[in-house]
Amino acid sequence: MQPDAEGFLYPVVDASLCIECGLCEKVCPVLHRYGAPEPASVRAYACCNRDEPVRMASSSGGVFSLLSGEVLDKGGVVFGARFDHDFSVVHDSVEEIAGLGTLRGSKYTQSRIEGSFRRAESLLKAGREVLFVGTSCQIAGLKRFLGRPYANLLAVDVLCHGVPSPKVYAQYFAQQTRRVNAEAQPATEPYRLAHLEFRNKEERGWGRYCIVSEYVRTNGGESQQLRLAVPFTHEMFMRGFLHNLYLRPSCHECPARRLAAGSDLTIADYWGVEEHHPEMNDNKGTSLVIPLSDRGRRAFAALSVSLKTIETPLQEALPGNPCLMRSVRPHRNRARFFAEFEHAEDLPALISRLTRRTLRERMRRKLRGGLRRIGLVR
Repeated sequence: MQPDAEGFLYPVVDASLCIECGLCEKVCPVLHRYGAPEPASVRAYACCNRDEPVRMASSSGGVFSLLSGEVLDKGGVVFGARFDHDFSVVHDSVEEIAGLGTLRGSKYTQSRIEGSFRRAESLLKAGREVLFVGTSCQIAGLKRFLGRPYANLLAVDVLCHGVPSPKVYAQYFAQQTRRVNAEAQPATEPYRLAHLEFRNKEERGWGRYCIVSEYVRTNGGESQQLRLAVPFTHEMFMRGFLHNLYLRPSCHECPARRLAAGSDLTIADYWGVEEHHPEMNDNKGTSLVIPLSDRGRRAFAALSVSLKTIETPLQEALPGNPCLMRSVRPHRNRARFFAEFEHAEDLPALISRLTRRTLRERMRRKLRGGLRRIGLVR
């Protein structure tokens, strides 16, 4: 895998080793897509983990932790995304409940799969229970890689808005660390990033989550810490991400949309739950769970004691979760951003400038909001 000019990882064939067997094309989820179910035939559920501390530590309603616990209790293995030592994101596995914290929570950049598919295959062949959690395209890739069904695999895709550039992500937080040190009092050592959390609910709740970054340094033998908590509406990396300014090109034509990842379960935030099921909304996180196979339905049923759930028509959940059915469009300034990105010394300023709405966009947004309030659009 090698990064392109925008920082996205792509497979590169070593011509000296290639025997032209065509296997890489046979397992490609873009060339060979899974069929999508009819939305009317799908059952969906609003869910909250009854364990309050676990739910608060989760991005959404805490369903991942319960699914993981079931698999680990059977001696199984859980695969998911964690931060590496440099805060890049890599897929890894855990075999103990104590390790789940590293996989819990959203990480808004492309994760490196590395050897996870091969390790999962080896465990499945050995008869171990495996829970593999990833974005829709990652699950589609896993299923194509495996080539056959495994009764001991539970494949769960997490609804994905799109994948931001790892290069932009790394440069953004490197610049933020430099700004922290530039504004701090001189010390024997500079601050370094020690903790990053994209979906903190402790500060302002689930609906207005904060991005929390923590920095540490040593000054004259004394350990010092600095904590920043910024609402996502004011955090520039999140603004660029949510405005589709630097997403991977394939995300704008995602082959795994419309529940077509080949997964057993799809999980997401249930944005809009307050409109349809206000009793499920306490601003601490509510998940949308969509079982898509018999395996997924059995796994979901096993959580009934630990979950507060209510069945919900999928159509009710779509307005708040449009990415279930369609890909996002690239921002009109995407090409301009990458043209300026390499030499940008102030990425927050660049993102702010390029995502500023035009008068026409502001008027359209205001009109749509008014129509939504009086019930003419959803």
